[in-house]
Amino acid sequence: MAKYSKDLAEKICELIEDGETTISELCNIFQITRNCFYLWKAEKKEFREALQKAVERRNEKLFCLGREMIRRRLKGYKTVTVKTTYVPSKVHGEKMVVEKQVVTEREHAMDASTLNVILKKSYEETEKELRELPQRQPMIVEVIDEETKREFEKLQRGERDELTPEAIEKARRVKEEYARLCTAPPRFSDRRV
Repeated sequence: MAKYSKDLAEKICELIEDGETTISELCNIFQITRNCFYLWKAEKKEFREALQKAVERRNEKLFCLGREMIRRRLKGYKTVTVKTTYVPSKVHGEKMVVEKQVVTEREHAMDASTLNVILKKSYEETEKELRELPQRQPMIVEVIDEETKREFEKLQRGERDELTPEAIEKARRVKEEYARLCTAPPRFSDRRV
């Protein structure tokens, strides 16, 4: 079984960053047990941090690769294939020379299914955000007299009166009366029934 060293930790992290090797394969390559790997991860802070950084770099590479693949599928792309046929040389029988070379270019159109998946995901995210928004509740206003009620109804219909000095004075009096009613101490009767 291998003994822990910084050099070994760096090699393990390199393979993890490449993203092609599982933990079991790493353990087989370096002749350590999975328990030993996880023990090092738990006990060795520098190993744990190096592993975390390697995983982050691997994930970033995979994310970039995935984004590039989606971009290519959305834009369309071209592939070039070269087929080369070799034959033995007439002058030097052992040496191979190119007989013919066929270059094939293929255009790949935009992939509608990829676009559909992306648009569907975007639509679902937008719908979720809208569902999570707080719902607006109607405002309930208690009206104390008929004239105020008529004024509110005018506002609902979008009608507006000009603010005349009389209307301003009336609003001030209503506000003062309301404040007086709200702050006045309750009256109790001394009479017994």
